Amino acid sequence: MFGGSSNVELCQWQHNMPSAPGLTAWGTTVTAAAALHLKGAYSTLIASTAFDWYGFWLGVGNTGVSATQTDQLLDIAIGAAASEQVILPNLLVGWRGTQNLGPMMQFIPLFIPRGTRISARIQALITNDTADVMIVGNAGASGMWGGPLFSCCDAYGIDVGSPTSSHGTSVISYSSGSPDSPIANFGSTMTRKYGAVMLGIGGTLAQLTQTNIAYHWKLLAGSVTLCQWYSQATTTENIIGPFPPTPFLKSIPSGTQLQIQATASGVAQTHDLALYLFY
Repeated sequence: MFGGSSNVELCQWQHNMPSAPGLTAWGTTVTAAAALHLKGAYSTLIASTAFDWYGFWLGVGNTGVSATQTDQLLDIAIGAAASEQVILPNLLVGWRGTQNLGPMMQFIPLFIPRGTRISARIQALITNDTADVMIVGNAGASGMWGGPLFSCCDAYGIDVGSPTSSHGTSVISYSSGSPDSPIANFGSTMTRKYGAVMLGIGGTLAQLTQTNIAYHWKLLAGSVTLCQWYSQATTTENIIGPFPPTPFLKSIPSGTQLQIQATASGVAQTHDLALYLFY
């Protein structure tokens, strides 16, 4: 696509990067409410998509603070102001590094039609907390995603009915040298048929400080392993991962009970997790 918006590249990527690169200028800053654990106002990421988006890359950074619990939940929505429709709910985005130290990066396989406004909002454990959100839309031919696209997503493992927390479900892994943790049911059974699942990772809920160790998180159904992700925690209270940074393509029937099993490279700490199911 030639011409048009200044943030539409010839390779047909549309983004919200600032016109000049910088160590602190990165996407759009989204602010939480002045009350704990309540969603703040929507911030526009893209005023109008210049073409149909066949999925998008999402980056979130600058939320982690040393020796501090920084839980946050992010919504990505489409639609005009005051008529937003959430398509990616309650994404765990706290505990993330600065732009040069490892922000969260994930590919989201959601289709967004041309001419759509895209916005974001967050809630947080800290009042008026902020997150820097970068989004890059894919026009199709220029992307790496070879699987199907979806229209929406459900979050499992987050108590969306209560505004009193901004984190997922606590999960502890066994330490290195020990067997994997026991297989544990995660979240409720599936309320519909899904086509892909993505892992969300938050910080340590049992204490404010993390140790520099790595984790493997296995996803299972019926005690059969479906896939596995890697993540790392740092001593500056940042989470790196999950890797691979994409959902796992899998047909998951309604009524399925998903499970988690984990291990760590050192003395394990409790982390909060969520699962994001696409349909």
